[in-house]
Amino acid sequence: MLNNGKGNFIKAIAWDEGVGTFNTHLYFEDGAGHTIHYGLPGVLPDIVLGNNRDVPKDYRVAVVAIASNSIPTIWFFTLSGVGTPGFSITPTGVLSLTTASVGTVYNLSPVLPHIDMWSDANNKVNGLPGKYQFAVSWVEPGVNAVKYNVGDINSGTLYNPIGGIAVSSSSVGNIWCDVACYTNVQTGSRYATFCSQELGAPLPLVAYTLDFSSGSVGAPISKNSFVSPFVFCPRIEAMSQFDPTFVAYPWQIICSQQDSVTTYNAGGTTNINKTLIPVGNFKSPAIAAGVGMPFLKAIGNVQFTQGYLNIHGSPVSANYYARITNAATGAVTDPDYYIINTNPAYTPGITFSAADASSALALSNCSNSGDMLLSVWFDAQAGSSTGDIMYKLSGNSVPVKFRPTAISTLQGEKPTLYPNPAIDHVILPNEEGEFQIINSLGVKVAEGQLQQGGGVKVQNLPAGVYLLRTHSHTYPFTKL
Repeated sequence: MLNNGKGNFIKAIAWDEGVGTFNTHLYFEDGAGHTIHYGLPGVLPDIVLGNNRDVPKDYRVAVVAIASNSIPTIWFFTLSGVGTPGFSITPTGVLSLTTASVGTVYNLSPVLPHIDMWSDANNKVNGLPGKYQFAVSWVEPGVNAVKYNVGDINSGTLYNPIGGIAVSSSSVGNIWCDVACYTNVQTGSRYATFCSQELGAPLPLVAYTLDFSSGSVGAPISKNSFVSPFVFCPRIEAMSQFDPTFVAYPWQIICSQQDSVTTYNAGGTTNINKTLIPVGNFKSPAIAAGVGMPFLKAIGNVQFTQGYLNIHGSPVSANYYARITNAATGAVTDPDYYIINTNPAYTPGITFSAADASSALALSNCSNSGDMLLSVWFDAQAGSSTGDIMYKLSGNSVPVKFRPTAISTLQGEKPTLYPNPAIDHVILPNEEGEFQIINSLGVKVAEGQLQQGGGVKVQNLPAGVYLLRTHSHTYPFTKL
């Protein structure tokens, strides 16, 4: 998800219909509610959004997945016409990450690829750090080595030869993998941390941090090992623009031990389900990093938001939980938890069968601003073979608060502000929460809390053109 610099949020969601289909869906929505559906021949996808250097109003897309030839592959696209009815997608290239076939692919295969991007504060787009360079990771089949490559989302190129470079020289082998990219805002150094399960007793979870400041081959910086009796699908996320002047850890890992959910960083471990649900069957760990203060130059540096599926009870029910931990201490932050899927949300409108995705959950913040939280999940009952992909966009409070209802524009309703022009007040019938009013010089002239269906007084503002910004939209209006 990216912020377009005007309070609108461009969303990208990828999922497959099951490993036997090699049918991946891509769904895009711009801040005005225009949508795109696109399909490609792959499974186990991961997706990122980036900026277009040549045409700043357009955006780039990169998707990694296991292609129909069973080879980890990356696809590139351009999104054009963002914010208009002409919103469209154009494929621009496809590259194999390796020549080695993964063989038979099964649900949550331990060779699944992942991708993340660096944010570049020296090359901004619409006042926000640009997104141009990416790092991709996968487990090389046969040797069980975690490999990486880096590249440019604009040109659709990989900087290293096909086959990539091993993350470490370990000969014991690894399964699972994920990657998180971040930049030290004090030094400008670019880092990537790769997590995986290192084979052999006692099955430790490992995290390797590499420095990519000097080129496309990372210089090893550190290795963190966490002894764990079992590691299931570890996921990692990092503060995009990490500011070490804040007492916080730049990255955090979440993984399931089936009967518990644990987070890991350089400071230690935290069992995040212990005080909430002491027993259960925990799946689909997910994590986001961000929701930072909008006036800070750094992205994030405030909290990590973790999520997971709990299959528990009789009859079995499936609830997706989200919990927040402090980025500095790893402690769970009040309120204690959220049940993501209990409130109305929005579905992109594609229903599919095959239960491979029935344990799917993803969380993401805007990677160029750190704000908002996008939750995406599969809404079928545990064990069901049909359901919908659902999502919810939550506001930029700290800690984040999941909205009790879906955002209206995500359901196809046109956002409204009236009267416009205004004399003494304006009304936003479908909004609530924090708001700001910005004048034509870009200066904040008012702020406050908006109750749903309530009004905002503007009688004291000089005549002119203003922007009223909420957690989800920006509304222009004229004060008479």
